[in-house]
Amino acid sequence: EGTGADRVMTQRCKEKLNILAVSVMNQWPGLRLMVTEGWDEDHMHARESLHYEGRAVDIMTSDKDRSKIGMLARLAVEAGFDWVFYESRNHIHCSVKSDSSQSNHASGCFTGDSTVQTINGEHRKLSELQIGEKVLSVDSSGRVVYSEVIMFMDRDTHQSREFVHIETDGGAHLTVTPAHLVMVWQKEIGESRYLFADRIQEGDYVLVNIDNNLEPRKVLRISAKLSQGVYAPLTSEGTVLVD
Repeated sequence: EGTGADRVMTQRCKEKLNILAVSVMNQWPGLRLMVTEGWDEDHMHARESLHYEGRAVDIMTSDKDRSKIGMLARLAVEAGFDWVFYESRNHIHCSVKSDSSQSNHASGCFTGDSTVQTINGEHRKLSELQIGEKVLSVDSSGRVVYSEVIMFMDRDTHQSREFVHIETDGGAHLTVTPAHLVMVWQKEIGESRYLFADRIQEGDYVLVNIDNNLEPRKVLRISAKLSQGVYAPLTSEGTVLVD
C-alpha cells in the first residue's frame, strides 16, 4: 500500500510470517511471499476483524499464481498460523491468536460423517478419506474439478464441537463449524463470495454442486448441533465440495 501499514503486526504474527516466508522461498526458488493486506488503517473490514489488531494477513506468492494457493495454505499451517482460510480466489487469509492467549480458535472444519466425492464417483466419509485421494473441489475460475488432498489442517476423532447445520431447498445440507467459510451467492450483484457459516441467515443463497455445476440454493433452516470428530481436508486447489 506504500504506507508501511502492512508491517504493523503482533510479535506472534510476525514470527509465523517470517517462518512462512522462508518456506515459500524453499518451496518455489525465486519467488517471495507477498502480503496483500495486513493492518487495516482504512476501516475496510468488519468491525471484529483481526486486521485491526495486527493479528491477520492476506497472502499470496509474488507471481500471483492461483494454482499455488493450496500448497501455500499448507505451508501456512505448517508455519504455525492459528487460522488459515481460503478466503478468496486471489489470496489466503492467515491469522494468529493474541500473544497472551493460550487457547486455539475453533477453525473451519466438518464432521467425520460429512462426505466428499472421489474421482471414481464414490462418496467417502471424511473420517475415511486419505491424503493423496482426489475429491471434488472448485478451481480459481469457479469450475468444479477434482483436486488432490494434500493434508488435513485438523483431524481429531475425539474432539466434540458445536456445528452449524444448514439446509437448503432441494434437500441439500451442510454441517460445518461456525468459523468455516461457505460460498454464498449474492443475487443483487450476481457474484459469489465466502461467508462464515455462523453469519449465514435463512433466506440467503449458498452454492450447491448440481451435476458438477455450482448453483444457488435458498437456505431454509439453520440449526446448531453438537458432534464428535472434526476434520478439515486441504486440497491443492484450496477448496473442497462437501455433502
